[in-house]
Amino acid sequence: GGLVENEKDEVLFIFRNGKWDLPKGGIEKNETIEETAMREVEEETGCGNLKIKQPLEKTFHVFKRNGEYRLKITHWFLMKSSYNGDLKGQIEEGIEKVVWVDKKDIPLLLKNSYKNIELLFNDSIYCKTALEKEKGIEKEYFLDALKTALTTAYKRNFDEIRPVEVEIKPEKY
Repeated sequence: GGLVENEKDEVLFIFRNGKWDLPKGGIEKNETIEETAMREVEEETGCGNLKIKQPLEKTFHVFKRNGEYRLKITHWFLMKSSYNGDLKGQIEEGIEKVVWVDKKDIPLLLKNSYKNIELLFNDSIYCKTALEKEKGIEKEYFLDALKTALTTAYKRNFDEIRPVEVEIKPEKY
């Protein structure tokens, strides 16, 4: 997914399913996650001239497809764009609006958004300290999403699931 800023330091938002969101989507065969993020931003918004500046946090959410619950991991990137043409929401994805938002107005939009998007802005724009990140916010959020998916899928309570410390080898992002 992309958190896109323009030359006026505004942020690109989409409105779909009654909520403010950021453009994102699924990877296609032989595509890198960076290529996916840029392609999806352009397809969903019409915004071009994209350049990735840096990777951001990953987010997690549960969705249902074909009667089965799945956990989706989204890799986010901070992007810059010099595009100043018309923005157009991808109708097939249910995108009703695409707008550039002044950063001072973002907290208002986040009141009608998803928790994942709010978490992303807390980490990237409002810059939580390294100490706060070390408290395991991402790990706790992932664990909550996993519990929700399992509880919904198997119709039993999975509150007894607890995190286990493991060594994770870093990936590219």
